[in-house]
Amino acid sequence: MTYKHLLLPLMLLLSGCKTDDDYTGTGKFSMLTGDFVELRVDSHRYGVSAVTDDAKTLLFDHPVECSWAERGDTLYRALLYYDLTDTDGRVIPQSVSPVTVLTPQVLPFDRPLKADPVEFRSWWVSADRRYLNVFLGIKSGTDPALPEDTRQVIGLIYTDRHPVIDGSESLRLTLYHDQKGVPTYYTRPFYFSVPLKSRAEGDTIELSVETFSGKQVRRLVL
Repeated sequence: MTYKHLLLPLMLLLSGCKTDDDYTGTGKFSMLTGDFVELRVDSHRYGVSAVTDDAKTLLFDHPVECSWAERGDTLYRALLYYDLTDTDGRVIPQSVSPVTVLTPQVLPFDRPLKADPVEFRSWWVSADRRYLNVFLGIKSGTDPALPEDTRQVIGLIYTDRHPVIDGSESLRLTLYHDQKGVPTYYTRPFYFSVPLKSRAEGDTIELSVETFSGKQVRRLVL
């Protein structure tokens, strides 16, 4: 089984599962249990089970079609909303949306750094310490003058990485964001996860993000 990574360059605003193509985090699903998970998709591209960030296994009481899954028999990073059942320890999936997995990249020398503003809402390390999760607000809208296939681009760029005297590593990252001329009429939530398997306890991560109120730099120690 393979693990699907979405790398720079990538397209934003991917469609969700068939059960909830337009999920926004409010409305009829807002009272459900929600978890970031590793979602197992079967050979028919249906989600059948998931493992949460606190290592809890969730078995679905029915498969759920995920139209965004590019292939079957794969693990995908996802945001799952579900109801609990009273029997067999199974859950009822109500909404499954893909969560982009970003691996920091070295920006090619001939490619300028794009840092169009976003809303930087929060970031946190998963309970199992395998992921750094980031929550942004991305401005969007429609413009008939733009080609229909216009998509914003987002990624993580290495600004600097160097060892520290105590043996840990300091890692500086910058959010790459190209608005591509898309209007900023409304805000859509956007999550991404950064794998931490190559990071050690005590490493420092610093993330620089251009926002509508200026540059924000946040720092955490693993």
